[in-house]
Amino acid sequence: MFDWDNMSAFTSPSLDDPLMREKRSSRTHPSRQDSQQHHSATEEGPEPGIVYLQRLRRAQTDKKYWAELLESLPNLKDSDEISETYQILCDTNNVTALKALLESSLKGSEDNQQDVLVIISRTKPEIVWKFFRKNYDKYYQTYGKSLFTMSFILQTVTEQLNSNDMYNDVKSFFKNNDPGTGQPGLTAGLEQIAENIRWKKNHRHKCRNFFFTYARKHAKGKN
Repeated sequence: MFDWDNMSAFTSPSLDDPLMREKRSSRTHPSRQDSQQHHSATEEGPEPGIVYLQRLRRAQTDKKYWAELLESLPNLKDSDEISETYQILCDTNNVTALKALLESSLKGSEDNQQDVLVIISRTKPEIVWKFFRKNYDKYYQTYGKSLFTMSFILQTVTEQLNSNDMYNDVKSFFKNNDPGTGQPGLTAGLEQIAENIRWKKNHRHKCRNFFFTYARKHAKGKN
């Protein structure tokens, strides 16, 4: 049973945010896009895309509904429905919820495991890396000898990190753990972390000045 009490700070990205709109439009399954295009205007009920948005909005504001979706995953049979449910569950900033989702994904298909790592790492890369590190043996047993997948996963769970501490943590971890066939992905991930650190160092003051200037203008506009 999911611990609802730890979800008191249940928050999520805004549905009106441009990035969220882009994410929603880019992740619709091809078969769902076809069904939406051929959906008759005379049929009763909302279009599939509307149903998805309704479920998404409810999951973002109702922690019990979110937990019910999580608990329903083992009983789902349709691959498209499973994928859509994972996508809905990932749209939250609640750390407790995301950790529960990562844990649950280990019981799902290989595609679902990878999708959850990809989606959450975009916004909470440190959570994903720490979870992956803790459960490395499980991932290694499944993907460690695969031709390409291990490399993809190692790059996915590292390339969004952007601090010296995380860079050193990744390097230190793999001194004692075999990356298997994932060495190319690990190398690419470490290179990207170093680039992220350089970018932050070179642009931190510019970004800070921009947001301070914007905040002052916004504040003046309200007065």
